[in-house]
Amino acid sequence: MDKFYLVWNPKGHSPTVQHSTYPEAEAEAVRLAEKERESLPVFHILESVATVKIEVVYEYVIKQVTEPPPLERKRTENKIPSCLNYCPHCDR
Repeated sequence: MDKFYLVWNPKGHSPTVQHSTYPEAEAEAVRLAEKERESLPVFHILESVATVKIEVVYEYVIKQVTEPPPLERKRTENKIPSCLNYCPHCDR
């Protein structure tokens, strides 16, 4: 892992730019401080000291599925189904 630096203002947004050198991060901190001069901002330069990475392993389980039980056919009195395929309301 290569070192990188972030410029952070505790009262602002999260850092979004990784600087590859300390002088680049320092120049960015100065630029941001001058831009926000009226609010007397404080910017910190953070250095990466470690990287933690995990590997996610997916396990696929294949199961045999039995056929579901057949649907019960029920005839409903005085109702005309609007379908042309099988439905619980008709004997088609």
